[in-house]
Amino acid sequence: LYLYSNKIGQLPAEIGCLVNLRNLALNENSLTSLPESLQNCKQLKVLDLRHNKLAEIPPVIYRLRTLTTLYLRFNRITAVADNLRQLVNLTMLSLRENKIRELGSAIGALVNLTTLDVSHNHLEHLPEDIGNCVNLSALDLQHNELLDIPDSIGNLKSLVRLGLRYNRLSSVPATLKNCKSMDEFNVEGNGMTQLPDGMLASLSGLTTITLSRNQFTQLPHRRTGAVHERVQHQSGAQPHRQDTVRDILESQGPDQAEHEGEHADGPAAGHWYVGEHGGAESGHQCAAEAARRHHEPTESGDTHPVEQHAQEDPQHDWKYAQAAHPRPGGEPH
Repeated sequence: LYLYSNKIGQLPAEIGCLVNLRNLALNENSLTSLPESLQNCKQLKVLDLRHNKLAEIPPVIYRLRTLTTLYLRFNRITAVADNLRQLVNLTMLSLRENKIRELGSAIGALVNLTTLDVSHNHLEHLPEDIGNCVNLSALDLQHNELLDIPDSIGNLKSLVRLGLRYNRLSSVPATLKNCKSMDEFNVEGNGMTQLPDGMLASLSGLTTITLSRNQFTQLPHRRTGAVHERVQHQSGAQPHRQDTVRDILESQGPDQAEHEGEHADGPAAGHWYVGEHGGAESGHQCAAEAARRHHEPTESGDTHPVEQHAQEDPQHDWKYAQAAHPRPGGEPH
């Protein structure tokens, strides 16, 4: 049943009579709640509630235990109830662009999750239980207020993409070295000065590393992870640096890119983005500014036009986040 892009403020109780429904698209409406009768739809697999006016996850959702995909992006949700643990069949959960300040331990019960997007919220911490979600391949935490990442992140050995850009991190746990399936590592716009010893050497499968807009003054050593080369510009300004991962990990001293925006050929080479650090604007300040520009919903509940009609799929938000690897002077809209 597809009802997206209407002006529906309330669903009738009769929706519960459609007991064979498998997909229910209610995105881009004005819903503030869902009827209890929806629990009769015991075959429901996909529920899309993006771009509505929900202040909480409707309690009836927790009784839809056959759900595998749940989109709640761009609502006004402030908390996630412990009942979330009942949705054990979820493989994809999107809570992006809400007002959530805490993600409780219930998330650890969702052991079948492969994609979790809680970006653009107000999270300061993650529960240790996140490490129970051992099937996660994509974890998007960008544009929050995270101060730390739990050591249990190292349990996520299937993790391919980890988005940490624009938070308040000063470090990441050494246990990330266990996530050997990762091909993207992005901590742009934090307050980091170094990486754990040996981390990059352990994550040899990385094709893209983005360290831009932090407080790094040196690059990690190719073997130990300790810093070995100071990143400076002859003029004293901080350059936007790009080197290939192969150069960083296999050569004694990475060669500085001759031209800004230069990319290596082929996925095996990958990319290393060092970019700006320090200066008039710290990583924390960058993160705060990015949040102001991109996070807050308008009064009407709408978002930026390109985001409002973007097709939701497990890779879309990564494409958006990585698009053009923004240069100093602005984020992509």
